[in-house]
Amino acid sequence: MKFLIFKYLLTSALVVTVSEAARSGHRWAALLAALPFVATIALVWMKTEGATENRMAEFAVDTFWYVLPTVPMFLIFGLLVTRIGFALAMICSIMTTLGLFFLLALLLAQKGRPLL
Repeated sequence: MKFLIFKYLLTSALVVTVSEAARSGHRWAALLAALPFVATIALVWMKTEGATENRMAEFAVDTFWYVLPTVPMFLIFGLLVTRIGFALAMICSIMTTLGLFFLLALLLAQKGRPLL
């Protein structure tokens, strides 16, 4: 139980660090946000909890495929937020991401590598 609490605290601290950095220097915060902290931390937690290398490799490759359709979200949001406001820009970004995700899932399923 103590380890679980430690995991929550450390992971939360990284998210708070990025959001606080965004208040003072947006480029440094963007760099921190772009780094794959969540996946990296998940791999570390998996290793410390005894996951096999095969399981960690599967996780890393699956994460790669899930990241691809999310990348355009940031560009779309950045282009739209000043024009149509936060809520609509976020909705458009999320809808685009979902559409790209399902398109990628269909393409990969045809190649024999289902995402879902």
